[in-house]
Amino acid sequence: MSFAASPAPADPAQSGDPANQAPALFNRPPRILRTTFRKQQQDYESAVLAYKTSYQDALARTRRRLEPLERQQRRCHEENNPDLKALLQLAHGEQNRDGLPVAATRLWERRPTDADFLCLRIGRGDRSTSLTLKPPSVSTYSEDVEESLLLTEQFRMVRDVPLDVNLRAVGSLGIAGPSGRSFEVLQALLWQIAMHHAPSEVRIATRASTVSTG
Repeated sequence: MSFAASPAPADPAQSGDPANQAPALFNRPPRILRTTFRKQQQDYESAVLAYKTSYQDALARTRRRLEPLERQQRRCHEENNPDLKALLQLAHGEQNRDGLPVAATRLWERRPTDADFLCLRIGRGDRSTSLTLKPPSVSTYSEDVEESLLLTEQFRMVRDVPLDVNLRAVGSLGIAGPSGRSFEVLQALLWQIAMHHAPSEVRIATRASTVSTG
């Protein structure tokens, strides 16, 4: 930090002789110099505190804006890729206003023109957010910058949501592991295909070799 002292008013008794006009720094008593320095230091500290407070408020506002958007994305992932319990309820159907059983409105809802056609849930994990987050671009590292980077990292991913695979994109999907667990996974995938897609648009076929048991 640097500061400069302005020239003091000219002394009327000495204003006629330029040789008697001393620099302003020497014309000021030490007490005035100390007071000026202390005032500038206090102004600087107040400015730093005001900046930190404003920066923290900005981070808090950003967090409050991101939290509901993250919840919205999470809800969307859960609804678009329901678990097997929700699919079972879908298979049981619904009741109309007269109390009569009818097919669930979401049964066979995925059509070939939909982006999620043949998308199957395969587990849970972290997914990239659909939001555009831009961390601060700075040349020096500080505590404020660290908090901004941590905020960006926190909302960069939507944590612990359903993960899916698009069969149209991958072409085929293999299942490896213990036979019992592999069969459960296969059942879950077939169950999703049957619940999400109309039989007129997706066919399920089995090709297996004969295995001798004796």
